[in-house]
Amino acid sequence: MTSGDSSWKWWVERSIGVLAAGSGVAAWIAMSHPDTAAGLKTSAATSASAAPATAPQRIPTSYRAAHVLVSWAGATDSMQTRSKAEARARIEEVKARLAAGEAFEALAGEYGDDATRARGGDLGVIQLGFFPKVIDDAVLALAPGQVSGVVETRFGYHLMKRLK
Repeated sequence: MTSGDSSWKWWVERSIGVLAAGSGVAAWIAMSHPDTAAGLKTSAATSASAAPATAPQRIPTSYRAAHVLVSWAGATDSMQTRSKAEARARIEEVKARLAAGEAFEALAGEYGDDATRARGGDLGVIQLGFFPKVIDDAVLALAPGQVSGVVETRFGYHLMKRLK
């Protein structure tokens, strides 16, 4: 088919209508391929002039976070002797103190069971997939400065704070 072929134009017009429903595809085609889009019949709902200009959704590949890790005997890499129930009570205590207005960094230093305690729990910049998915999901659901609820991994209980 050539660009002048009427069956090709019909396919493009139909594709724009099908793909563009709510996705901005018609606007993208009109902006990036004006020669192709020129003269195509599109409905008002799918035309470039009717479609809102939206930026593509950027999917993060990394984030910056801090945590308070409270582990128990038997958790991966743990040197603790406390039970899992004691660890849960300890992370709940941290959560309550945060709710009362105490600083996350100070509590990470006081309660944290890993080397990040010396840095206020700061983990630095983390690539997606480095930590368990449940950690990535918890952090990405937060706005910068927010703290998650308790997250359990094989390493222990975490409270996550999104830094950036």
